[in-house]
Amino acid sequence: VVVIRILVETLSQARAITRRDVYYRDVRLFSRQTAVDGVIDDLSYSLGLPCYELGVIASQKGLIFGDLRMEFANPGLIPVIPEKAKIFLDDDINAPHRLEYILVVEKEAVFKTLVDLETGRDGEGVSHNRIIVTGKGFPDQLTKRCIRNLATSFPQVPIFAFVDSDVYGLMILRHYSNQNEQNSHIPLIRYMGVELFDYLSGWLEITMRDFRVMKNFLVSLSHFLYANRRAATEHCRWLREIQRGMFCFKKSEMNVVLNKSVQDIDEYVNEKVKRYFQN
Repeated sequence: VVVIRILVETLSQARAITRRDVYYRDVRLFSRQTAVDGVIDDLSYSLGLPCYELGVIASQKGLIFGDLRMEFANPGLIPVIPEKAKIFLDDDINAPHRLEYILVVEKEAVFKTLVDLETGRDGEGVSHNRIIVTGKGFPDQLTKRCIRNLATSFPQVPIFAFVDSDVYGLMILRHYSNQNEQNSHIPLIRYMGVELFDYLSGWLEITMRDFRVMKNFLVSLSHFLYANRRAATEHCRWLREIQRGMFCFKKSEMNVVLNKSVQDIDEYVNEKVKRYFQN
């Protein structure tokens, strides 16, 4: 009853609240976070509504950068790179300039490097008609919904993903393609790199634990591909990359490029995107 009262109060004020905030409203009553989570999940299931429609959101995690204009419904739900970036959940989105592609990167370090190059350290700026998003590893629901909303707002704009060429990078990529919320559209995200054979000099050894995880991932990926036939061709590239790593007992990370030069990683991304549009 207390949880329902808090949610009704939040919705009546057109605000949002995190699960953690609900817990801290009455710590003595709830005693533990799992008690709050269970009630919220039961309410969501019973009413047939996703949690965000009950006014409950996850703690913010993801980052986005781009030249966008938005009309906010629930502002400030994901951290903002100042000035040029705007964050949204279910907001109306439009791009003032021609948007060519949406770029999803696995790591925050890569995201910050690309943003630094985009804005220009010397103040002159680098002009790219793209939006850059990162979930800082495995994405939370807000970041996944952000990608979904971008795909809905710009249906003709391709979404490219750059993750490490290892089992964990590809698991993160698959996570972006999973939607747990009801009636959620799953956008097609194209795996662009890093590919194992891109950096022969930057290979890293995988461990036996990595190998076992890769083996299990192959099995689960086969079921995932069967359930997502719309993107079967794209997902087969994931299989190929995992099999390459298992055969060579190697992996490759984007940090290898980043350690050489910050410009190298931008050139790598641009070259991959250029090849896609030329094909």
